[in-house]
Amino acid sequence: MAFQFPDPNTTSEFTAANGVVYAYDNTDGKWVVKSSPFQGDYVKKTGGDIMDGPLSVMGDRDPNAEGVESTIKAYTLIVDVMVTCN
Repeated sequence: MAFQFPDPNTTSEFTAANGVVYAYDNTDGKWVVKSSPFQGDYVKKTGGDIMDGPLSVMGDRDPNAEGVESTIKAYTLIVDVMVTCN
């Protein structure tokens, strides 16, 4: 569910209902995450990341759907396979 950010001229910091604190970046002209109770729960966008366990992507695959869309775009796909022999 989307929410409306406040006018940055009124306040430069905003706490969402889920506890995420946003700060307005005047240089870039956008709201950025200042702090979040979920910081360890997401995969990093840059620099790589590690995840344990299976990845399940569920939902509609219709790109025109108004609900959940579960499409994964891989621009560069490199798969490393590790094999251990006894």
